[in-house]
Amino acid sequence: MLLGILEDSAVQIYAGLQARLDDAAECDAVRVMLEDSACVWAGRGFVPADRALLSLNHDCTPYLHRVPEAVAPYKQLLAFLGVSFCPFPVPVSSRSLGDTRSA
Repeated sequence: MLLGILEDSAVQIYAGLQARLDDAAECDAVRVMLEDSACVWAGRGFVPADRALLSLNHDCTPYLHRVPEAVAPYKQLLAFLGVSFCPFPVPVSSRSLGDTRSA
């Protein structure tokens, strides 16, 4: 029950913050207030943005946490806060882009 209340509160806060991302002064204020803080809802508590991911296939807690679906609609805000989409950069090769020439 308490986790549900916290999640609902996080969703309301994120909705309000994301609606103000067009205002540079407010963005600066949000960045200063939340910098280096555990401000990303991870389903069982708040974690720093650099430990939260929008996509994570395995349970990597306590090192990395997947952002729950309830707050996923606020991707613009989460990216602004420093949340990444995936934990590792995906290498791009000419073969993955459809180049079928032999090496």
